[in-house]
Amino acid sequence: MSGCRTRCTPQPHLRVQVMRATFMASCSPDHMKAAVVVLVLVGGTAAAIITEPSVAVDAQPDRIVFSSFRPSNWDIYAVDHPGQAPRRLTDDPALDYDPVFSPDGAWIVFTSERRGSPDLFAMPSDGSAPPHLLIESDAMEDQATISPDGKRIAFICTRDGNAEIFLLPFRPRQTQSLDQAINLAHTPGGDFRPAFSPDGKQIAFSSDRDSTPVPDPMFPFARHRSGEIYIMDADGQHPRRLTNSPGWKGSPTWSPDGKTLFFYSARSSTVAQSDAPQHAAPPTFGIWAMDIDGRNIRRISPEERTALSPAYGPHGRIFFATREGQGEQAHWYIASVASDGTGFRAETDREHDYFGPVYSPRSGAVVCYGIGPVPVNAIALPGGPLLATGFPVRARIGDQAVELYAIRHAFATPPHPNKDLLIVPNRSTNGSRLLLTDVAGAHITELVPSDGAYNPRRRFIDAKWSKDGEWITYMQGPFIGAPDAPAEIWKVRRDGSERVSLTPNSHSNEGMPDFSADGKRIVFRSGRSGHPDLYVMSAEGGAAQALTNDEARENFPAFSPVAPLIVFASDRDGDVNAAPGTRSFNLYTLSITADGKPGTLRRITDTPGHDAHPTFSPDGRWIIYTSECGGLNDEEPLIQEVFFSPQIYGEIYAQRLSDGFTVRLTHNKWEDGAPFWVHAVK
Repeated sequence: MSGCRTRCTPQPHLRVQVMRATFMASCSPDHMKAAVVVLVLVGGTAAAIITEPSVAVDAQPDRIVFSSFRPSNWDIYAVDHPGQAPRRLTDDPALDYDPVFSPDGAWIVFTSERRGSPDLFAMPSDGSAPPHLLIESDAMEDQATISPDGKRIAFICTRDGNAEIFLLPFRPRQTQSLDQAINLAHTPGGDFRPAFSPDGKQIAFSSDRDSTPVPDPMFPFARHRSGEIYIMDADGQHPRRLTNSPGWKGSPTWSPDGKTLFFYSARSSTVAQSDAPQHAAPPTFGIWAMDIDGRNIRRISPEERTALSPAYGPHGRIFFATREGQGEQAHWYIASVASDGTGFRAETDREHDYFGPVYSPRSGAVVCYGIGPVPVNAIALPGGPLLATGFPVRARIGDQAVELYAIRHAFATPPHPNKDLLIVPNRSTNGSRLLLTDVAGAHITELVPSDGAYNPRRRFIDAKWSKDGEWITYMQGPFIGAPDAPAEIWKVRRDGSERVSLTPNSHSNEGMPDFSADGKRIVFRSGRSGHPDLYVMSAEGGAAQALTNDEARENFPAFSPVAPLIVFASDRDGDVNAAPGTRSFNLYTLSITADGKPGTLRRITDTPGHDAHPTFSPDGRWIIYTSECGGLNDEEPLIQEVFFSPQIYGEIYAQRLSDGFTVRLTHNKWEDGAPFWVHAVK
């Protein structure tokens, strides 16, 4: 993860021009890398240099801690015989997934997050050598496909701002630089899951380039897209769309004669209807086939089964991942049918989860990926460590070194200003609690105990430290409740004493509190006006001064540590989504006068989709936040169907307030959010 960090590529509707140049820069003491400089011209003026090369990292860098909804450990597996438990081929505790064979069957290329972000690795299929890094990069590389002659590798990469298809020579024994890769797409949407045709002249892929995001029916702040199947020449020319129906179509794979494409689809459902296990919905996704002109579309997999990720397998059978059961009891396994849809059979055991099968005609082997050994964590997470494997990783923001810490499955885990101490909201059937722990999750104490069985109306969430680290404020109640859904703001000392409600007996949704620099005031969001507005009150509670009062939705306010200034998210100028009454969120700063009244309002982001969860750097010069501007990095169902993720977009960005210079810090297909920037641990 050391190296060059890039900002979100401006989208066409922002009316900017982009110029590109490359130069060599020292990105570490031991390596030379190509850094990309992008000058964004707005009205003829250079507004920002988009990428900066990393330099030697300081001995004690600042820390950026953020929440990440991601699995714990996936490994690559080989399927030797139908119905038997697959053999594990990788043993790294990080995420390994999306394997593919080289045409001669000698190599397996797969994606691994053992360095923090997704990278491509190659290993001999006979296990004679350990995996080898294929591409040196800080961007995301994933979803590889290798040309039939074994000379080229196509893959998904986020180097230029969003997920697009790139091409490099296939050199499994070397580590190549990403600056030599050719972008085959250059579109504002995401492109996914490329597959070479049997003659190597075309690439089939899926894309959301023609999709309009729509809000989730349950969580309007989470937006869904749809995907279609496309074909283009292997050099990126002459793309053409093959499908056109509601919902996702994805993961195209070719028949050996090049006349048929197999893919998954939810052709009977709309994009906003989810088949995700947490919704316990009936099956909708299935495996389909069509001619390469987009005609003669027919279903292959059984109607009663959910099916994803098709692969042409031995004896002409179509392999895919399918699910047994619903909700938390569901298990995914590999199954197959004949090409006419008959003869369903299981290819793996049903005791573990397996996904993404792929077959090598040369070797006759089938590989897939699935859940590997997962350590038990004392904080009741869905398996695995609190700190994601591969973290911390080092990066650079402007002239400052930082370390990134991805905290799994705990929304908003603020770190102490200068100690190795996190606040972790924890919920189970025994209720909701606030815990204090080190980043590793090894030393846990209870800050605020449960008050009974879990009830979302009494949930503890969104805690913040005072700037001196002595006090904690948090909300208790529904996070996204209606304006009149009761929620209160509390504060408590670091040792758990002197806990008190600052908004007792509230009849509105009070939440998202944060302390001022001197600890004397708290800014928060409230529904007391009938819509979400911002207020400021004494840290002792009492009367509150309104900072906003309009029909817009304001949220996530945070105080500057050095000035009477707040940053917050608002939909006041957002793009209108497909559903009535919902808009995308942008970020704003608002100064506050000495008597607590609103001062100057300034909009600081203007990117497609949502920007949210902003907080300040310790010196107040930067805003760190999560953004949707990079779009999706994989087909939505391949995440939403197999793993709980409220939204599958969301990367961490930092923006310098003085000039708008913006740095992208994370590249992956998980939901990253709620970032906090603090000084090094003392």
